[in-house]
Amino acid sequence: MENQFLPIEESTILKSMGYREPCLAFYLGGEILFSHGFDYREHGEYIIAAPLYRQVFSWFLNNHKLHCVIIPTLQMFWTFKIVNLGNDEIETPPYKNVNAYDYSTPEEAELSCIREMINAVKK
Repeated sequence: MENQFLPIEESTILKSMGYREPCLAFYLGGEILFSHGFDYREHGEYIIAAPLYRQVFSWFLNNHKLHCVIIPTLQMFWTFKIVNLGNDEIETPPYKNVNAYDYSTPEEAELSCIREMINAVKK
């Protein structure tokens, strides 16, 4: 189940970007712990939220108008497209200008998409 949570490296970056949403788990000392009602947000700089991927995508959409579309390829791989709802015209499939890299799993594509959204916001 831990693979459903964003890794600690990206979670740490999101914390520095202002991510303060309630989560089912958090990182403490590099270990993931399940909250069971514990509100990590009230306890120090050493506790880092461990959001689910879905929560991260919602946060980027609600706070930065960025939406990630995970796309299966004809070669049975996965790729993604980031849509900036604040600037881009909304496309319908087939999408143009998608990420040029093919990922073996949709989860790999999701993590890469989150990394790119982080970079886009930090610019």
